[in-house]
Parts: sequence; C-alpha cells; structure tokens
Amino acid sequence: MTPGTFTRNISADQLVEQFIHCCSHDLRAPLTSIKGLVTVAEYYPQSTDVQNCFRMIEDCTEKMDKLIHALEEFMTMNHYAVTVENINCDAITDAVIEESRKKIASKCIVTNKKMNTSQPIMTDPLIFKHLFKNLFENAISFQDSRKRNGYVDIEIRSEKNCINLQIKDNGIGIPTIYHQKIFSPFFKASIESKGLGMGLFLLNNLLHKINGSISYQSEENVGTTVTVLIPHLTPSL
Repeated sequence: MTPGTFTRNISADQLVEQFIHCCSHDLRAPLTSIKGLVTVAEYYPQSTDVQNCFRMIEDCTEKMDKLIHALEEFMTMNHYAVTVENINCDAITDAVIEESRKKIASKCIVTNKKMNTSQPIMTDPLIFKHLFKNLFENAISFQDSRKRNGYVDIEIRSEKNCINLQIKDNGIGIPTIYHQKIFSPFFKASIESKGLGMGLFLLNNLLHKINGSISYQSEENVGTTVTVLIPHLTPSL
C-alpha cells in the first residue's frame, strides 16, 4: 500500500465518522419529539387505523434510534484504546448471565458453565465482556421455541497462548446459505431477529484489535457452536 493511498483511506474514514456524528446529533432530537407526540396522542380516542399508524411510527423511530446507537458504538470501539489486565472471567460471565436471568427463565433455558482458568488471563476486560455478552445474548435470543430442552453451554479455558471461549446452543441454527454473510454489517439470518444485524460485525472488529479469531459451526434446526480465541496480551509499560 502506498502512502498516498493510506492517506486517502484515512480521509475517507474521517468523512464517514463525521457523517455518522452529524446523523446521531441531528436525528436523535426529532426522534425524541416524535416518540413524545406518539405517547401523548395515544391517550386520546382515535380510530383503529390511526392507532396502527402510531404504532408503526413508534416502531420506525425505535429502529432508527437503534441504528444511531449501533453507529455510535462502532465509532467508539473503532477508536477504543486496548488496556490489559488480569481479568476475572468468572465474575464477568456471571454478571452477564445475571443480567439475562429473566429472559433465560421466560424461555426455560438451562445454562451450564465450565471454567478452566488456572493460568492468569491477560486481556482487555471491556472487550472480553462485550464479546461474551454479544455471543451469550445471541444464544439466548435464537433459541428454538419448539424444543423443551433449550440450553446454552459455556466453556472458558485459559491455554498457553490464548483464552478459548466457546458457547454452544441448541437453538434455531443458521442456514448454510448464510454462513459466509453473518459478519457483514446489517445482515440478519433470521426473521426472528429484532436487532439490526450489527452485533457480529462489531464483535469481529473488536477481535481484530486484539488479534483474536472467531469460528463457528451451525446447522439449521440443530444449533450453533461459536469458538473465540483471544490471545494473552502483554501490558504496556
């Protein structure tokens, strides 16, 4: 890559980020106003059609707000400076699981956790939590409602050169035709997804920051196993 090309790429990135920043600021204010107006209007008797329109407006504004949040998160993580600590994987994963306790109970899911972390785990605590939270919440969200024995198995091993994080579920799985697309921005492999399709894209970008890798096996109607390898990092002096 020539220095000139590198400079133009940086300039393009800066323009994209400036555009995202402007969108975030200029769109959030009217979105907040629209949401307020919808809430007020719903207190007054209206026809069924009008009520349906209000619900559609509210759904659209929520989707736009999620998009803005995702773009802001991308900007934040893109400039995030990695810090290295000896992290407590057990405490971090327990906290994430506890946050999803109501959703786990409502879907009658059994969670199993196996830890083998006798060696010190040196990595960025924020990135580790974000990675685990994203993958764990995906496993919960894409459970198969037709199955009575839903489960999410979590295994974390501290190996010589890396942390091996594996999350396995027996959810709806991912059709083979989508396997090459799941890390693309805004891609959703299931109509059941209520997100924007940005989670795995952002996760992959975070892994690049710490030279990590991700692989998965998935079969439709059977389930998914995701494996993340996170290298042990050396603290900066």
